Formats: sequence, C-alpha cells, structure tokens
Amino acid sequence: APPRPALARVASASSRVSVWRMQRVPRVCAAYSLVKPIRYLFLFWHNYYQTSVVGLPLERAAVIEAVETAFALVGGLALGAAADRHTPFVLFACGLPALALSLAAFAHLSALSFAANVGVVALTSALVGAIDNLASGLTAAFLVDLNERARGASASIAAVVSLCSASGTVGTIVHSQLLKALVPTNDWGLVFGLAAAQAAVAAILIAPMALDDLRSSSGGPGSPGLGSKSASPRAAAPPHRRQHEQPQRDGGRTPPGPSRSFFAGLFSSSKRTATSLKQD
Repeated sequence: APPRPALARVASASSRVSVWRMQRVPRVCAAYSLVKPIRYLFLFWHNYYQTSVVGLPLERAAVIEAVETAFALVGGLALGAAADRHTPFVLFACGLPALALSLAAFAHLSALSFAANVGVVALTSALVGAIDNLASGLTAAFLVDLNERARGASASIAAVVSLCSASGTVGTIVHSQLLKALVPTNDWGLVFGLAAAQAAVAAILIAPMALDDLRSSSGGPGSPGLGSKSASPRAAAPPHRRQHEQPQRDGGRTPPGPSRSFFAGLFSSSKRTATSLKQD
C-alpha cells in the first residue's frame, strides 16, 4: 500500500535533516549560494553589458556570446578530464581563485580591446561553467559516498543536488536585489568586483576540505573517512574511479553494464515470444 501523505511528509522532513547533517554539505551549499549568482550574472546581464556599456555592435556582441557558450562547454569537458585525478574540492580550490581574479579584471580587460574582451570572456565562461557543473553534480556524488563511509549516513544524490540547487537559488535572489541597486549606477567595476569577492569567499569555504583531501591522498591525517590513517588510497579516490576498481566477482567475470543488461533482456524477451508463437 502506498504510504500515507502524513508519513511521507515526516519521512521527507527526516531526509532533509539527515542531508543537512551530512559532512561538508553546509559548506558546499554556502559556497554554491555564492557561485550560482555569477552564472546568472553572465546569463542575463552579460549581453547588456557588452552592447550598452562596452559599446560593441550587435555583430561583435554575437561573437562574444558564441565564445561564452562554447567555452562554458569546454570548461565542463575539461572538468570531466580533471575529475579523474582529483577530488571535487581540490578542483574547487584551484578554480575559484582563478575565477575571482578573472572577474576582478573583467571590466578593465573587456573595455581594453576586442581581443582582450574575447580572451577574458573565454576564460571566465570556462571557469564559471566548470564550477557550476562541479557544484551541482559531481560534488553531490562525492558527498554521498564520503558520508556512507564515514558515518553510515544514507542520502540520495538527488537530495544533495536539490539542496545545493536550492542554496544557489537563494543566493541568486539576494544577488539580484543587489544588482538592482548597482546596475543603475553604471559602475560595472563594482558589479564584477562583487562577483569576484563572492568567488573568493567560496574559495575560503572550500579550502579546508581541499587540504584534507590532499593530506589524505599523501597519507597524512585528514577528515574522517578521507584522511584518517585507516583510510586507504583507494578510499580517497573519487567514487566514479572506485567503481572501476571494484574486485571482479562471479568467477572473474565483469557484471554487464546497463546497456548490455538492457539488450540481453530484450533478446531473451524476443526469444520467448518467438518460442510461444511457434508453439501456437
């Protein structure tokens, strides 16, 4: 029988509490509430800035927008390659200071020349796209895996992603109210300076966790479940890497992946159907 609505609400509330109490989740949510508004700043205001403040014609503004979209994708692809070697928090700690520096220089470089404008847009877009994807996806999987090993907590990846996204939404709402006061002044150096300060504060929030992960990878003491002396180097690896390091079972055979299981089931189903038709 399906659960009663009241019981479902209680279960949902207890799940939210358990997610909030998960190790590192509050810091990640606080950092994401500072990073997500930067993504929306470029999504909604960047084209206005290029055409109205920098004074680019529409043709060049279209080039800038294409560069922004393309390098956001490049940043996500580069993140996937780097995530095979480092934990999300180490990547955060490297990307956020670089993002803060590029935002601090954005207003100056974008008005310097068209080539400098393209360069700073490409760099900033790649960093923003990579960090936004990192916070909303890969970090959630890592956090769930970390807590299952450290404290035995159970929380779905979807719950952590939802919590991070909600934190980002709250930060975006607060940031939009600040933009309403800053944009009419036409002081875009202050607008991008505020975004740079947000990235710097997010880096400070993430830095202790990155240091714990680096200590754990070198065998030193660190956070529970990652940097303890009993934790093996395999335990400190990102979860998607450990999946490939699982010991082979069932006589050394590798269990079929989702696609193989699907096609095997489809083949057996069609074979049974053909047998039944032959019998009829």
